[in-house]
Amino acid sequence: MGASPRLMARGKTIAWLLCLFLLGTGFGVVGQEGSFFRTVWVKSYLKMHDSLLSGPGDVRLTVMHTDEEALLALVENTPGLLDMSKSKFSNVAYVRTARGNDHAYRLLRDRPFVRFVLRNQIIFFCH
Repeated sequence: MGASPRLMARGKTIAWLLCLFLLGTGFGVVGQEGSFFRTVWVKSYLKMHDSLLSGPGDVRLTVMHTDEEALLALVENTPGLLDMSKSKFSNVAYVRTARGNDHAYRLLRDRPFVRFVLRNQIIFFCH
């Protein structure tokens, strides 16, 4: 006497659900905050994109602008702005400011040649 087809179908369904549950639990453990895999992956990604990392005493701002020369002149003439580096895009630059210098962020945003200022606290996935 063999098992009925209905019982076998129910067993396959339970096995699939159990596999999905275990797979979801595995992804949850791997992806949770502070897990070894996530920590290693995030650190390696940030190391690969070191322009997103700021030093211990500075803050990096991503600035979208319309006039690179005016932005460079502003950085050179403003004490709170440390330096500017170009990106691969013609209208995007990185401006380094001293930590705790919140007026620099507002100063940049108020300039007519600056379209957008963003603190480097997010990661753009452009791959």
